[in-house]
Formats: sequence, C-alpha cells, structure tokens
Amino acid sequence: MKTSEMYAYAEKNPGAKFKRLSNGVIYCFSGDSELVRSSHHCTSIARLNEEWELVREPVTFMEAVNSRKRIKPDGWKEFESLIEIFGYLQVASSPLASINGKWFIE
Repeated sequence: MKTSEMYAYAEKNPGAKFKRLSNGVIYCFSGDSELVRSSHHCTSIARLNEEWELVREPVTFMEAVNSRKRIKPDGWKEFESLIEIFGYLQVASSPLASINGKWFIE
C-alpha cells in the first residue's frame, strides 16, 4: 500500500503496525499521531509514494471469531464463515491445539 493508504488505514485502525518495504522496519503511530519506529519510538517522516505492508498481529481464536471478518489460523488458508472453521477443526489432527494457536484477522 502507498503512504496515503497507510494513513487512511491507521485512522480507522488505531494501533495498527506497518512495515516500510524499503528498509523492513516496523512503524506505528504514537498517541500524538506521529509515525514512530515500533522499537525505538523515534519520529519518522514517510515519503508520499513509499510502499508499506500491514503487519498482522496474531490474536486468540475468540478474538478472531468475534471480529466478524475473514480469519486464518497460522499456516492454513483463510476462512470466511464459521461453517468453514468448524469443518477445518473436524479434520485437524489436533483441534484444541488449532484453537489455542495463532489466528490472524484478514
């Protein structure tokens, strides 16, 4: 995504993190709406046409389901409905481990 798309996404999703593709560094927005490096909290300036990637953080199974968005367990395909999730859990070798594993909201 371009810088303008990153800012628009961040407005709707406070706390979102983004990776600058030119250097691989992770950034987020401070409480003062400044773009800062996640690890050092030093302010940065984003160029208009830079490329960014959303950093997806793992959530619990219940957070993923309650998001009402497409979700995906770590290492598996995306799911768009609860029916698909339950089908996945029936064929998983360890359903409990799958539920307790990492989930991502798409």
